[in-house]
Amino acid sequence: MVKKSTLLLLAFMGILVFVTVARHAKATKSNPRPIRRDELMALVSGHSLPENIAYELNHHGVCSAPTDHFKTLLSNAGAASKALTALNEAKIINCTPADLPDDDPEPVPLARLDPASPPVSDLQRPARPARIVLYRRPLMARADDEEDLSELVLDVVVEEFARLLGVDPQAVDPGYPDED
Repeated sequence: MVKKSTLLLLAFMGILVFVTVARHAKATKSNPRPIRRDELMALVSGHSLPENIAYELNHHGVCSAPTDHFKTLLSNAGAASKALTALNEAKIINCTPADLPDDDPEPVPLARLDPASPPVSDLQRPARPARIVLYRRPLMARADDEEDLSELVLDVVVEEFARLLGVDPQAVDPGYPDED
């Protein structure tokens, strides 16, 4: 037989889940905002179902008229024809900055520095050298062309390597641009 305390706990958890779901449903219904270009690209590149993308576009609209270049980018990212058709038929809404959510105070990182782990005698946890991880998509999004991309990658690697050494980037690469 189930104890009363277990039933009470299950009932409380059920009520908590119901309240949370109801709040989320009310918030999404009361504040449908148009889809931004970056959100649409994230849906497509994240391999969301075309039906879901079409639903979002049909019910919320888009913030700005999509250009042919943007449609080509979506297609190259793997957008299905159903999503592209929904984009062409979506209601275009001119968004003011007040309509858009606040951007994150932190910009999207271009790289990450993983520091080295110290050598230990435990063979299960061997030492690991430091490494610089570059984020390809943010780098490509910030670059205008191949030449700009190669300069940006060099700058990011120099900055991260300088951070690893604890020196200014100009000490690593004398050609690094000044921060003036």
